[in-house]
Amino acid sequence: MSTKTEHEGDRVIYHHFDNIWMKEAFGMSVERKDEIGKLYLEKVLRANGGTAQDFVNGSQEAYHNVGVTQGNGAPKADLKGFWEGVKKMFPDDYTQVDVDYLAGENDAYAAIAFILRLDPPPPSRMESPVLKRIGENGHIYK
Repeated sequence: MSTKTEHEGDRVIYHHFDNIWMKEAFGMSVERKDEIGKLYLEKVLRANGGTAQDFVNGSQEAYHNVGVTQGNGAPKADLKGFWEGVKKMFPDDYTQVDVDYLAGENDAYAAIAFILRLDPPPPSRMESPVLKRIGENGHIYK
């Protein structure tokens, strides 16, 4: 009889969420992807005030402000708020236990993996202008 290591358990959990994210991404509208991108800006990158909306609207100043945050390491992200927002968009796909797990490590990795799954690079093939700009900013300001 073998037992799973903690690492193997994490892989099983990751595959569980990756399957959910692939299902959600299939046929998702660009508008919904942009909405998730704005939520990511607000909750994970903490673009508060009008910065997130300005970023969505194409403001160069907002790109710079968000990019500086990305380059310096994001401030303490509101991962619980991010995953709660995602749960509201997809209420049948997430339980409160899922939200607590995804937000529990206070590590933005799952949020980043989620948005990359929704609209995978390269940028020339990305549909969402917001997710594309978030990705480009991440590379410019790193």
